[in-house]
Amino acid sequence: MFVKIINTDPSYFAVAEAANALGQSGAPQAYDVLAATIKMPSWQSTIQAGALRGLAALKDPRSLDAGLKYAAPGNPTSLRFAAFQTLAETGKGNDRALELLLSALKEKSLQVRFNAIQALIKLGDPRAIPALEELQKSPDVPPFARQFVNGAINQIKNKNKEGEKKN
Repeated sequence: MFVKIINTDPSYFAVAEAANALGQSGAPQAYDVLAATIKMPSWQSTIQAGALRGLAALKDPRSLDAGLKYAAPGNPTSLRFAAFQTLAETGKGNDRALELLLSALKEKSLQVRFNAIQALIKLGDPRAIPALEELQKSPDVPPFARQFVNGAINQIKNKNKEGEKKN
């Protein structure tokens, strides 16, 4: 059903949601269909962002390259945010994914920073903590954002404590 919508529906939004749902379904053909869907041009990269969200939900390690490509500066913001999610789900232990998310913390846009922080929380890599601590001290970060950054640091620390207990 999702593949049919992706291939035939004229609505960019319907195709994007179908791509996301296909990834969530974990269907055997999902990766191949989403990898093709991400190449479909659309208004404000709506379809591509939906395909990236589907790849993030699928958690297939092959999705990492797409996440790295579309998370880079120069891509539309909505596409970057979906790519950040993909990196969060598939980039654990990958230095390039971590570096790309950390570099987003230095951008002017608070929205880009917040989305990068959310991805870093999900990634759970303790190597992000020094950069988050530096961001927290930055004079251009408003007080409410400092609280968000502090929460992110604590979540990453707690994830790693839980991981140590399991081992």
